This record gives sequence, structure tokens and C-alpha cells, in this order.
Amino acid sequence: MGKPMIAVVGGGITGAFAAYYAALLGVDVTVLQRDDPLLHASGNNAGGLNPMHGPGIPGPLADLAMASFELHRQAWPAATAAGTADFAGRAVRRLELAVAADEAGQLQDSLERYAATPGFAATWLGPDEARTVEPGLTADVVGGLLVEGNLRVDPANYTRAVIAAAEQAGARFMTAAVTGVQSRDDHVTGLVTDAGVLACDGVVLATGPWCAEPSRWLRIALPIEPVRGELLVAEQPDPPVSADVGWGRFGVHPRADGTLLLGGTEDSAGFDATPTAAGCAGIRAGLGRVMAGVDALRILAHAAALRPVSADGLPICGFAPGWGNVTLALGGGRKGMLLAPALGHSAVDLLIHGETDLAVHGLGAQRPGLMT
Repeated sequence: MGKPMIAVVGGGITGAFAAYYAALLGVDVTVLQRDDPLLHASGNNAGGLNPMHGPGIPGPLADLAMASFELHRQAWPAATAAGTADFAGRAVRRLELAVAADEAGQLQDSLERYAATPGFAATWLGPDEARTVEPGLTADVVGGLLVEGNLRVDPANYTRAVIAAAEQAGARFMTAAVTGVQSRDDHVTGLVTDAGVLACDGVVLATGPWCAEPSRWLRIALPIEPVRGELLVAEQPDPPVSADVGWGRFGVHPRADGTLLLGGTEDSAGFDATPTAAGCAGIRAGLGRVMAGVDALRILAHAAALRPVSADGLPICGFAPGWGNVTLALGGGRKGMLLAPALGHSAVDLLIHGETDLAVHGLGAQRPGLMT
């Protein structure tokens, strides 16, 4: 009997990690991508690997987020050795800001959690101390939490590197649009594509926000919606911003190439990934609350991408309902880059072994509160 053949639908960062782990297990794996994944969210995000905060953290995603963080670190040598462009993996400091007493209290409440987590540390800074880290803070800032232990990558180059590592391990990537499935009983036996039929023994769905077609093929509900996020690339001010700075959903991120990445918008615009003047204005206004001179920054580029978000804000990972050889790795949302290796690894584990040690139990497609 030959090796099992796994098809991964979706060639973004999650699909690339699924292919990487499948190939390491000696599985015959092919990734089907309809176009260049770097045009979408995998190539257009802040690149932050921050496992200690965000949707579901602390909470139901805490263990999965930390496990995924470790999987990133374990994969970096292979991604580096793959020989693509430098993905600038590095440790970063992050200054989380507060402009009101309740925000300050929430940040201070998380100090103990950081102190109890190996590899992380946090210090509460009053407004004057915060300005020693970032002199450009506005008078509205009442303090901040200086966090150490997070990582950051260049997302486009990192996705390229993971794809290359998967290929070196034996995975194949091909550009083809999937239009349907062939099946026998509760098993998919082949994917129908615009390039022909690809026979397979199992399928991982990692299609980002594009879930309507897979829902139709499999006759199941996949409640994932696109949420547009916009990013600005700006010149560094003088003096330059040296640490990541965050306030709520807004963030400023120094990039390895000497520029700044500004972000923070989220809006539901269907599948329209066009950058907007309103998005640019929203980012400037939000960051302008905590950082002086944002309006004066020269904008070098403006991008937008669609994040896959579920109805309850948590990812969907597990077997597709009613199918014995289709697994789901969907809905990473704002934590898509961080969660990609854990979602991909879990989906492959379930297909090959029928179980996984990663904390995805409770994240299935039919969980309470997800279906509307």
C-alpha cells in the first residue's frame, strides 16, 4: 500500500504549515491554491506572534496560542534553511497603552499572568516612564504595560519560507481552482479542479474567508465571514519608534526595513479588499489618540486584506461534520499568523492519527454559539 495522499485546499500560511507537517510525517501532500496567497492576509498583516493577548486570550485559546507560538520557534530553522528571502524573525518589545483608568486597570491585572509565563515579562509604566520608551506619546496616555517575549516576522517572506520548507520536505504546491468533490459514502475521494481531478485520501480545508464554495461541495455550514483590515506603511519619524506600540486594536510596528506599519481597522465589506480613504483616516485617528505626529507621517503604501472570522471569534478546527476524512483549519482572524502552525498541525494530526494533542477540542464546526 502506498503513502496516503492528502490534499490541502488553500495555500496561505495555515495551508503551508499543514503541508509542512504532513510532509514531515511522510505523507504525499499537494496544496491547491487558486492564486498567489501573498496577495491576501498571509502576505498583508502585522506579522506579530503574540500569544498572551487577543481574542480568546486569556480564555479558551490560551493553551493553543502558546503551543502555536512554540511551533513557530521550532519551525524557524527549517524556514531559514529553505533559502528564501529573510523573514526577519526577531523578538520585540511591545508597549500596550491606556488612556483611561479602566484600561490601565485591565493592563495592570495581566502583570501576574506575564510573570508566570516562562519567556515573558511585563512592567507597568506610568505616563512619564512610558515616554522614556516612546517619546512621541500624547498627553492622553495615562500609562502602559511594557511586554517582552513576543516575536515578529515579515509576513510575506515568512509565508514564502514556510512554503519552501514544506516543498523541501516533499510537499507540492499547484495553482488550481477547486470546483467540487468526488466522494464515496462519507469520504472524499477526489477534488474536482479546473485542471482536472486530484485523487486523494483526505482533505484539509484552509481556505481563509472563502468558505461558501467548500460549504456547497460538502453540504455543511462553515460560518466564516471576511473582515477587511487595512494597513499603512509609513516613514519613521525623528526620533524613530523603537518598540511595538498598541492601544486597543490599533498598533504601530517598526519593520526590519526601517519603515513603520500602522494598523487597526476592521470592517465588514464582503469580499471587497480595496484599500479605502476611510480606513486610512481611521488608522490615523485611532493612533493619533496615543501618538503625536501621526498625521505628519509620510505614507509609503496602503494595503488591505480579508481576515477569516467566525461568528464567535474563535477558529474552527476539527473534522468537517458528516465527513470521515475532511478536516478544517479555518477562522484565525486577527490571530491567523500566530495560530497557523497549530491549526495546520491539528488538522493533519486528525486526518493521519484520528487525534491530536493540541488544544483544539471544543473548536469544532458545530460547537454551541457558533451556528446562527
